[in-house]
Amino acid sequence: MELTFTPAVGGWLHADWGDGNVWIRLAMDRHNKLTRISEIHLMNPTPERLRKVPLKRIHAAATMRGAGLLQLMLAAGINETPPPDMFNK
Repeated sequence: MELTFTPAVGGWLHADWGDGNVWIRLAMDRHNKLTRISEIHLMNPTPERLRKVPLKRIHAAATMRGAGLLQLMLAAGINETPPPDMFNK
């Protein structure tokens, strides 16, 4: 299962793994690094759909050492407010 990411404003990251997708919001830690998941947005959640979200893989991919470009893109818009229709895209 391949994960693809699309960064958005406000620290939000759209993760897609083929048969599912979710919005994850990363927040700064005490060292000003985006290292923790602070929010999750899943359209039409069910217990089954929630269990299928690969949170460990998403977190690892977004915060690992090689994720510098992704981290920069997220940090650049961290203080911006997401558009009201962002989750509908």
